[in-house]
Amino acid sequence: MRTIIVVIIVAFIAVITNPGAATHKEEVKNKVHQLLETKIEKDKGNGIEKAAKSVGLFLGKTISNEIVEKMITTENHVLFSTSYYTENEEKKVVAIGVFGNVFFTSNLEQVINEEL
Repeated sequence: MRTIIVVIIVAFIAVITNPGAATHKEEVKNKVHQLLETKIEKDKGNGIEKAAKSVGLFLGKTISNEIVEKMITTENHVLFSTSYYTENEEKKVVAIGVFGNVFFTSNLEQVINEEL
């Protein structure tokens, strides 16, 4: 009997803390921005190159925001949620949300490298 009560309580907590679509998209945007910054920081350069990279980073963030808004969809599975990147009718899971957190799959980095 105790086990059933614990399972019900955990399921209830999972349901009420399941991240929504807006949370997923915001977290994916943040992760994309972080990966872009890391990619640009790895490249060394002089002052002019660094300035150009800063402009590139700004443009990259703007473009990535649009890509996330248009190409990332979220599905709510009650206890958890998933974010997908869809291209040519092929869905790739890029994030899984549970207990108020969004966890990224390796597909996200692959998608970023392909798109940006």
